[in-house]
Amino acid sequence: MLISMLQKANIRAAPVLISTRNHGFIRKDNPISSQFNYVIAAVDLEGKLLLLDATDRSLPLNVLPEHCLNGEGFMIRPEKSEWIKINPIKSRTTVSSDLTLSAAGELKGKIQFTHDGYYAQSARKKFFKDGKEGYVKDLASSYAWNISSSEFENMDKLGETIKESHQLQISDNIQANGDHMYLNPIMVMRVDENPFQLEKRQYPVDFGSPEEKVYVARITLPKEWTVEELPKPKALVLPGNAAKYTYTVTQNGNVLSVTSLLVISKALFAQDEYPSLRDFYAQIVAKQAEQVVLKKN
Repeated sequence: MLISMLQKANIRAAPVLISTRNHGFIRKDNPISSQFNYVIAAVDLEGKLLLLDATDRSLPLNVLPEHCLNGEGFMIRPEKSEWIKINPIKSRTTVSSDLTLSAAGELKGKIQFTHDGYYAQSARKKFFKDGKEGYVKDLASSYAWNISSSEFENMDKLGETIKESHQLQISDNIQANGDHMYLNPIMVMRVDENPFQLEKRQYPVDFGSPEEKVYVARITLPKEWTVEELPKPKALVLPGNAAKYTYTVTQNGNVLSVTSLLVISKALFAQDEYPSLRDFYAQIVAKQAEQVVLKKN
């Protein structure tokens, strides 16, 4: 229907046959009709090929639903039919926080999120399904936060970056033991468990789309406490820059600065890349579990 409407509007559009993610990969050497189970539209726009789908109103014009992200599709035109790549956009979440630690072991301050790509779509769907109150309540319960106020921007503007900010109090990331406090500075997006548990894998690892997660924190410490131990910096890179992770915690006076960056640069990892990917995540889990050790003066 979408293709027909575009053609009736004198827009050059063509059907693209694809296989959705849950239907399996297309075998291009021996393609048969049963390998295809979905159709999207290809439109020539100012010399560029734009791929469209009209089934999800939570996505902007140039973004396909995630179930369409499965390698390649077969574009059918009267003059020439050909294979085309379906290149997913990058999904990105950035978290920035400015927090103050009290002598009683509580963190108070502000935390801000920005979401792009499929992370923005996920946030929008949840926000409009649960409403602002339900969205905030679920976020607070997920991290054991006490949120006092929240603000949101661009939830109803599909082409814009979503922004959300929360005034909050956190007590779950700190453990007190006599004259010592142990603080995990990763408040959000911490990888607590390796998602790749099997030693061997028979199929590729498909992330769907490239992704990037950025976490930046500024934590002001109480004057009567000093830093006894900080996590050491860490930098990991997979061959061909397929993925990378960097982590640093630095101190300037009584302020800690924390930066964590996880980048998955491609959507699909072959079976022979799995051991490296598994070890990559194992090191991230170990690094993000490390604590900042504080001692009372």
